[in-house]
Amino acid sequence: MPEGDTLFRTAAGLRPHLVGRRVSAARVAGPGPVPQVARIIGQEITAVDALGKNLLIRFDNGLEVRTHLGMHGS
Repeated sequence: MPEGDTLFRTAAGLRPHLVGRRVSAARVAGPGPVPQVARIIGQEITAVDALGKNLLIRFDNGLEVRTHLGMHGS
């Protein structure tokens, strides 16, 4: 699936810029768990990975943000 290659490259590109850094602010665009987003503020990013069509950002408190980048292909 084309999305897999793109997500793998995206995760690899973001990893050196995000891993080891702490989240200083966060917001949710559109519908989503708005009250929950505050739980990642102040947390350190421990990993950025691709899983299928999802980009995963993991934090030192055990939480992860799982996002679908909205790509379509076959």
